[in-house]
Amino acid sequence: METMHILRMSWRAAPPRPVFGVRLPVTGLHASFSFRVGRSSEKAGGFTFLELAIVLIVVGVILSIGAASWITFMEGRRAVKTRSVLQQAKDCLVRRVVFNERYPREDDFDDCMGESGKDGWSRETAWLVGFDENNDALNGTMFVVRDAARNQNATYPDADSMVITSSGDQENVAFVLLSKGEDGAWDSSTYAGKLGESDPHVLDAVVPDFVSSHKDDIFLVVKGFELAASIKNAVGH
Repeated sequence: METMHILRMSWRAAPPRPVFGVRLPVTGLHASFSFRVGRSSEKAGGFTFLELAIVLIVVGVILSIGAASWITFMEGRRAVKTRSVLQQAKDCLVRRVVFNERYPREDDFDDCMGESGKDGWSRETAWLVGFDENNDALNGTMFVVRDAARNQNATYPDADSMVITSSGDQENVAFVLLSKGEDGAWDSSTYAGKLGESDPHVLDAVVPDFVSSHKDDIFLVVKGFELAASIKNAVGH
């Protein structure tokens, strides 16, 4: 039914009224109005159930994409922090190697890993040490460089003291610093078993593989020649 507005008007003369105490000599008109409003034939505004469902689906898709992107972003930040933590631990260990001219001791690893802090997932980091040609673990009793004047003989990491990375086999490894990465588990049961053993955590027959299948452990490899070069640079020869 269309809205109907019925206007009734009646006119009659009205006596002049004073305005601010002044009576105007003008005859006024008085009009009376009455309205009757009916129901409108137009549909009330709003969403249908189908329209609302479509809106909710679109919003859900947008939120899910945003949540996935946010998770990826945060995991990336945790990985960056973890690499920074491992680098700090390496720098600390190298300083001690330069000072002593020997490979790190167990206490050195404990101190430096503790000072650098936990990884991006708030977990403790770990390490594996390399071995020499006799399969003996590189430790704080072994010198990194040779010094004939002090009758000091160097011990070098064996070629089989190695890990497998995306860049290929890394040989002559002095030590490896490790984080479990996003999944919180060691990728390989071989070195996971070594990390569960008592001092020292030696590579020996273990060859950590950081590239096969799904690998998310974060690691930092330090080779023997890097330590030797750091000492030589520090003493100037």
